[in-house]
Amino acid sequence: MKVKIESSYKNLYTIAEYNQARRVIAELKEDALTVAQYARMACIEIARVNGYSLFEVITADAQTALNSRTYDRYFDGSGHIDVIISGLAKFNAPGRQIYAEFEVYLSEIWQIDGRTDVLQNSIFTEYECRY
Repeated sequence: MKVKIESSYKNLYTIAEYNQARRVIAELKEDALTVAQYARMACIEIARVNGYSLFEVITADAQTALNSRTYDRYFDGSGHIDVIISGLAKFNAPGRQIYAEFEVYLSEIWQIDGRTDVLQNSIFTEYECRY
């Protein structure tokens, strides 16, 4: 999986956090799943929780971020470093189409079990298009 450090985040990291973020990126290069596959998993959960159907992931991107709700999720010493999967998706709902921007922590995607809403800390902005 390809993950990057956004230039705006570089100023927020301490030297130790920056090194941790680089190590997380190196470890996720070995991940068998792609950013698009993780985005699809997040969209399946978003559709389930909101009662939408038939979706399409239009764009997907991954970057490192700080997440105060996680600690050492990737390896001992990774601290509060997490990965945000963000992108744009199209959902179908009865009588309307919804385009949505989403940002979901990878640590939350790993917790999806289909029974509870684990994406409670994610950002999901809808833009409704009626037809």
